[in-house]
Amino acid sequence: MNNENSILKEEKKLQKLQEYFIYYLFFLVVCRSIGPYSLINPRFDQIIFGIGAIYGFLLIVAEFIMVVLKKKKNNYNIWLIIFLIGLFLSILINYKFALFSNLKLLVWQAIYLLVVFQVGKDNIHSGRIIKTLSNLLIIVWTILTTISLGMFLFRFSYAVHLTNRARFLRIGFFDARLFGVFEDPNFSSTISVVVILLIVYSLRIKKGKLQSFLSYLAIIFQLAYIQLSGSRTGLIVLLLSIFVLSFSILLNLDFWIKKKYLYKWLGSLFSALIIVILSYFLLEAFKYILSLLPSVLFKEEHRILKDIPKKDGGKISLERSDVENNSDASNGRLGLWKSGFELFKTNVLFGTSPKGIFEYAKEVLPTTFIARTQKYTHNTYVNVITSTGLVGSIPLFLFFIKSFFMVITKAYGKAKLFFKNNYGMNAQIVLAIAASAFFLNDIVMVNSVGSLIFWLFLGRIYYLSNNETI
Repeated sequence: MNNENSILKEEKKLQKLQEYFIYYLFFLVVCRSIGPYSLINPRFDQIIFGIGAIYGFLLIVAEFIMVVLKKKKNNYNIWLIIFLIGLFLSILINYKFALFSNLKLLVWQAIYLLVVFQVGKDNIHSGRIIKTLSNLLIIVWTILTTISLGMFLFRFSYAVHLTNRARFLRIGFFDARLFGVFEDPNFSSTISVVVILLIVYSLRIKKGKLQSFLSYLAIIFQLAYIQLSGSRTGLIVLLLSIFVLSFSILLNLDFWIKKKYLYKWLGSLFSALIIVILSYFLLEAFKYILSLLPSVLFKEEHRILKDIPKKDGGKISLERSDVENNSDASNGRLGLWKSGFELFKTNVLFGTSPKGIFEYAKEVLPTTFIARTQKYTHNTYVNVITSTGLVGSIPLFLFFIKSFFMVITKAYGKAKLFFKNNYGMNAQIVLAIAASAFFLNDIVMVNSVGSLIFWLFLGRIYYLSNNETI
């Protein structure tokens, strides 16, 4: 009996340390999502992320010891373990290319899969942790988007080339896109969709008038940022989220009770599609109105006082030159994907290794698009195939496929969990980030807000799926 109490105390301590780690990791990834953070001495970033890596690694070791000593049940997902082994083998085989960077990446990937995912899946306080993290994300992201929108209204722009980064750091409204305070408008607009989903689902709970007003205002600000960011990824993810939520609501209407199952699904799908089309046109109208705001703000006398040229006093163009004047609608992504598969063919089993992809490309296929542009594939799934080969991509994709069908069957099957215990909210957020990963390098082999949210919320989905009665 005393031994059982001792084990429970140890497990509670470990879960508390895991919770603190999640909050610390949130702080880290939010810092990196902010553009001006790059202006800080890189040594500071190395120190705080180094602390995070040590903290997370010690949590893995502590849990592993408890499992070995049979003080804790082994709840690790076998496919994720196999993926980590595959990733390690890829790094080992490609030891000539960025070995140290790859090993650091391996540690962080293990942290996301063996700590972050496990916290959502096994930690008894995962519901509270996610609620706290969600509130923090809503507050922080609303503040950041508000500052960014202010930059648009006052047409603030700043660009600088830093020695520690390949691309220019762009802050404010630049090249007909609102970067704002964010590092990358594509990543930040995806998180804005996540914030909208969090707020929408929170509105199901009765709130005071002021809180409700602030919630709706925050949604408007997030929508404004998505439109002004010029991110097609953000827009696609937003429309997909509208479709899934509309479909789920329509599917649960009493109207369908006496209808055949096929009519119920087809009717809901068709109606949701109409809502998405209407939403698109409303969003475009909203975007047009936003482009006129500076001309409303800067009237004739304001232009004179602020020395703003007359030609800049009217509607601001939100047409991206890199898209409008480009015959490639994918803006280079198709070329990168093709190049990724070309590299994959040179080492089908083990790939190039994640951080060694540029060095590998230069040595093996120096004429390929990735070698010439020094750009990643801009597609998480292609990146996994290219970087880890079959040994990494097969187990990870099998895990994703298994998870997808589990969510579908639990959300819309007999259990009908979609509107229970925020199951649908968790599922939609995971889907939103997974969808954005078709156009971005996110989810795996990166340290980002999207990766943290994805694995934590996916873990929570597993927890809810395994505990349907709670």
